[in-house]
Amino acid sequence: MKVIASALLLILLNGVSYSQLKTAVNNRGFIGTAGFGLSFPGSKIEFPPEAGILGTSFYFTAGYLINNHFGCRLHVNYNSFADYVYRSDRQLVSGSFHVFSVSADFLAGTFNKKSPTNFYAFVGLGSHTLSQGRQGEISIRKDETSFGASLGAGFNLKLYKGLGLSWEIQYNALVGNESLNGYLTFSMLSLSYVP
Repeated sequence: MKVIASALLLILLNGVSYSQLKTAVNNRGFIGTAGFGLSFPGSKIEFPPEAGILGTSFYFTAGYLINNHFGCRLHVNYNSFADYVYRSDRQLVSGSFHVFSVSADFLAGTFNKKSPTNFYAFVGLGSHTLSQGRQGEISIRKDETSFGASLGAGFNLKLYKGLGLSWEIQYNALVGNESLNGYLTFSMLSLSYVP
C-alpha cells in the first residue's frame, strides 16, 4: 500500500521541481465537496446468493489548500447497505446496515488556478461506526466502531469561478471490525469548490 501511495504521489506531482514550487503562485483557500455515490462492502460480510452487495454513499468534505499541490480536509461519509442473514431456522431475514465515518484526509495533486481540471490522491485516518441492522425486532448485526485508514484518488472539473463537479474513488480499510474489514466508495455526482 505504501508503494501504491508513493507512486500516485509521484504521478500527480508531474515532476514538479523545487524551483518550480518556489516560483509558482500559491493556490490557497477553502475547498469543499458534497455528493453521493455507490458503495461496495468488503469481504467479511457474508451475503447469501439472494443479496445484492451494492450500497449508497452520501458525503461532504471541507478543507483548505496549503498550496498548489497539498491540502487537508475533513471527510464525513454515510453509507447504507442492504443486509441479509439466515436465522437459526434457516429463514432469510432482510434489513440494512449503515456505516458512518469521519476522517481527516491529506491531499496531494495539481491544484492550478488557471487549469479547469485537477487530479489528486489522498490518504486519511478516521473513525467508522457500523450501525446495527434490524428487521422488525430482529437484530442482524451488532454496532461496532473501528479505527480506519483510507486511500483514494479524485478528479475535479471547474465550471465557473471555482465551482464544478468532482469524482472520487476511495477504499476504507477498517481495523478490528468483526463484521466488515473495509468498503469501496465511488462518487457518482459531486458538487465541488476549488479555488
